[in-house]
Amino acid sequence: MNRLHKLNMTKQQNKEYADNFNKMMKKSEEVGYLNTEDIIKSGIQKGHVLEIGPGPGILGLNWLKKTSGTYLTGLEICPDMIINAKENAAKNKELFHRVTYIHGNADSMPFDDNSFDAVFSNSSLHEWEHPCDVLSEIQRVLLPGGKFYISDFRKDMKKAFKYFIIATTTKKLRKELRESMVEAYTKSEAEELLEKCGYKNFTVDLLPYGLIIKGETNNG
Repeated sequence: MNRLHKLNMTKQQNKEYADNFNKMMKKSEEVGYLNTEDIIKSGIQKGHVLEIGPGPGILGLNWLKKTSGTYLTGLEICPDMIINAKENAAKNKELFHRVTYIHGNADSMPFDDNSFDAVFSNSSLHEWEHPCDVLSEIQRVLLPGGKFYISDFRKDMKKAFKYFIIATTTKKLRKELRESMVEAYTKSEAEELLEKCGYKNFTVDLLPYGLIIKGETNNG
């Protein structure tokens, strides 16, 4: 299965994509479409947490707002996304000093072993070119008993949900959105992937439009 990744975009295309995605995520926050509460309910609500693929930072900043005494590091492969994320963080002085954004690839994370209390990621799983490498890195950087939460689209969502999501997304992002839905996993594919990558303590839950993988490190 070829994973979708946007590293072959031109500099201008990357900037346009990042800016359009920033606008979409801000709109999602306004209408209450972020899955922040689900992340918190999964037990990710304290300590130093890593977000893989934060994009413009909207979800992570929303998580910081709803948790206390927490600190977030965002690992993002697209420099233009990081620019937008830093600008969004700077607008809230209370959150600005609780978040750091780092440019890097999740299949080789620039962090020491046992660096984070938890990891979460939203809508980036389908873009991981080497998913087992990323999943291995998640286990490495988490503290013993650390929790992870990975949400994404599901390839086999019903057409009605797919059409609704596409219709309510800005036209400038619909091409990428369709590609993401094609590249996403089914429940069985996600379970097979995690088992192949050595994961033991996890569940894969289905939503009408996506799936949620959550669990703890193997040594927890």
